Amino acid sequence: LHRLIGTLRSRRALIDRFKIRAEWHDAWRLRQIASDDDLASGPEERLTAELARFLFDQGLSPLTKPMAGGLQPDLLDASIRPAFYVEAKQYDRPARQTLVRSLGQVLDTVGLLQGSAYGVDEAFCVVFRRGGPRYLLPDSVEADGYRVYFTLIDIAPAEVSGRRQRF
Repeated sequence: LHRLIGTLRSRRALIDRFKIRAEWHDAWRLRQIASDDDLASGPEERLTAELARFLFDQGLSPLTKPMAGGLQPDLLDASIRPAFYVEAKQYDRPARQTLVRSLGQVLDTVGLLQGSAYGVDEAFCVVFRRGGPRYLLPDSVEADGYRVYFTLIDIAPAEVSGRRQRF
């Protein structure tokens, strides 16, 4: 099972399945969790925890914010080889520069993991849209011996989507 989950196709399939679940079935609940200031941590950490729970339910063992080379990936499952790495971001207003910087963050963190026991063949950058413009992200970016895959998870309410979207 671990070998099957470790393949690129199944890793992307897990992220895609979470995207569909989040957008079709859990958007309202995820928006509530992200905006509830009575809960610990910030919106990004709470949404990342939901993704970690989903991945755990699918047979993975993701760690949230483990210390790795002085940096903290959002999610890392080092129990499988190559390691499974996810960087998560969220936004509720225009955030183009934040998304551009997220690629730099992935490159820095994965760069430190390469050559270690936690080497990565592909990394995933999952972006939760709670509001603001819907950005068109590249499918993937080739980096130093690995690939970074991007996924936009649109959980924004209908009031800020479609023709009512503000740029």
